[in-house]
Amino acid sequence: MGIFDRFKGKRDDPAAGMSSAEAAAAVSPSLDLTERPSAPAGPSSRSQEFQKTFGVAPSDSLYNPYEGLGAALDRREAPGRGSFRISKQPEFLFTEEALVHRRSWSENLTYYTGLGYLSGAVLGGSRGAVQALTTPVTLAGVESSQRLRLNQLLNTSGKMGRGAGNSLGVLGLLFASFESLSGYLTNGQVPDEANTLIAGAATGVLYRSVRGPQQAAAAIVTGSAAAGLLLVARKFINPGL
Repeated sequence: MGIFDRFKGKRDDPAAGMSSAEAAAAVSPSLDLTERPSAPAGPSSRSQEFQKTFGVAPSDSLYNPYEGLGAALDRREAPGRGSFRISKQPEFLFTEEALVHRRSWSENLTYYTGLGYLSGAVLGGSRGAVQALTTPVTLAGVESSQRLRLNQLLNTSGKMGRGAGNSLGVLGLLFASFESLSGYLTNGQVPDEANTLIAGAATGVLYRSVRGPQQAAAAIVTGSAAAGLLLVARKFINPGL
């Protein structure tokens, strides 16, 4: 208390004897700092009331960044104020992007060519490694050693991996080309599964056409079966295949 207050006398302080929460409420009626029991687990009544009032879609969820801070905020606001609607579905900036459900022909070409080459390299390299490990080193006048076995392993696995990778890479390129071409010609008139089967049969007959008509006919069945396996993998393993 200052010296002038002693001469003027002590004034009545309306906030004297009040708690900090009551004093803050007296200064700003919009604040409510009193402790309240925590709400039970599960969706809050405010979110449910906001969904009923504003008709939030079932695919959306409400996100309130002030959740759990109700003791320091006004609880007498309108229900749902401060909540943001978050969609659980993919969102696109342009409508044209939302209508595209498949890869473009260039993306398809790159994807299947690369996938075929990598798969062939892994399978061929594994087969070459097994063959090198099971076959003894046969060199005239040279004893078998770990260095020779390692050299044989690298040479055999690399040779078979390159051959298988090139073959499956060409098959992937042909398959992607035929699938994109079939989808372009049909223009959505037939299902995508039919385009995949057509691409598999066309890939087989073109790949084996240099071996004669019998080999080409057998390749049609093999290509169609491989395309069917791809459809099964798309449905149960990875839709992006």
